[in-house]
Amino acid sequence: MSGASHARTAARLPVERLDAVLFDLTHSGVFNGAARLAKQLRAIGMPTAIAVAECPPTGWERSVTVVVEGRGVALPPDPATVLDAAKRLGVHPSGVAVITDTVAGVQAARRAGCGFVLGLAQRDGPESLLRAYGTDVVLGDLDTLTVDDVAGCCGGGPSSARAPPRPQRGRARPLGRHHHPHVRTLHGEQIISQFDGYPGLAAFDLAGYRARYGNIGRLDLILAAEGDSTNRYQVSKQADVLMLFYLLSAEELRELLADLGYPWPGPALPRTIAYYFGRTTHGSTLSRIVHSWVQARTDRACSWDCFTQALAADIQDTQGGTTHTGIHLGAMAGTLDLAERCYLGLETRDDALWLNPRLPEQITRLATTLRYRGHSLHVTATHTKLTIAASPCDAAPLTIRAAAEVLRIAAGQTRTVPLTPADSPAATLATIAEAS
Repeated sequence: MSGASHARTAARLPVERLDAVLFDLTHSGVFNGAARLAKQLRAIGMPTAIAVAECPPTGWERSVTVVVEGRGVALPPDPATVLDAAKRLGVHPSGVAVITDTVAGVQAARRAGCGFVLGLAQRDGPESLLRAYGTDVVLGDLDTLTVDDVAGCCGGGPSSARAPPRPQRGRARPLGRHHHPHVRTLHGEQIISQFDGYPGLAAFDLAGYRARYGNIGRLDLILAAEGDSTNRYQVSKQADVLMLFYLLSAEELRELLADLGYPWPGPALPRTIAYYFGRTTHGSTLSRIVHSWVQARTDRACSWDCFTQALAADIQDTQGGTTHTGIHLGAMAGTLDLAERCYLGLETRDDALWLNPRLPEQITRLATTLRYRGHSLHVTATHTKLTIAASPCDAAPLTIRAAAEVLRIAAGQTRTVPLTPADSPAATLATIAEAS
């Protein structure tokens, strides 16, 4: 069977929506088309891994999500490396597709319980031998297998709704795990609805109840005592919809909604944040962490207020006696995370370390030490400049995207870049651009 014919068969496979792809290189090394396919899969967000006997081939650590080295571990046909890859990818083995060109690799995948095995008839002889050991499909090579073919079998990346692992699929399908065209996800001025029908609930006077009771974190208990229920109102105990803005960038969220059929304009982002901020009681210590984060770029005063209230949860025991039973570790860790990742604008992507500080007015200087790719980096930010000092070491130079500049920093070097003050017109335009 030709490679093209095989590829057409792969696109029609009944195995649907697996959660990850593993390239088994433990016995044979890289096979034709593997690197190209791995990069394409990663580009669409599909979790990928390679299993190797020792060191990964040059460049592969940047092409896949996880590298599993077989040092000290039994190699295929033992399933150890496959199971380790599934664990590190955070998926059930039944949700993993394995691509291998050896019989041992096929055996390992089947013993691990993988949901799909693609065999390459390159090294271990005829197609019939690979099929005899349990492959679902055998190809001559990967050159004719496209991302679309694999996505049809494996879920299509983050823009597709992933099916649960096989043991749960039979239970999920009767529950209606599919898109309903009549669901109203957006309402009003393109505001994301907490659930279908949420805009039809009654409005609630949060300001009036705060004036009357002070702390209304447990509004459910207050209303129950009055013979009423929070279920009747547009009100939330903690961040709900706004978790989307905490976990995803504006760009990622827009792409996700567009893939689901809901075009979402940039100006709807601040409107959605303001809408739910006025409908949240913050009955959880984690709620203000989320609100502080999502307000950091558009309303620094509000972000700082939420940040200090999150700190006060244990420092001042604002929840009325709960601190003596144990510190709220989530809230405490969240405030540290806010200072480093949010206020410093710290992230790692596109093979670089990104720093884009936007400090609240009350923080005049923020300094921390980061470990990144063998370097110890001392980072200091003010409202007007960002300084990065790399300690002496043997590690290779780094690429750092600092504010609007791209820096190349070697061990022992110190670099300083100017920052646009957050209240300047230029900074305001930058914030608008980030949200649009």
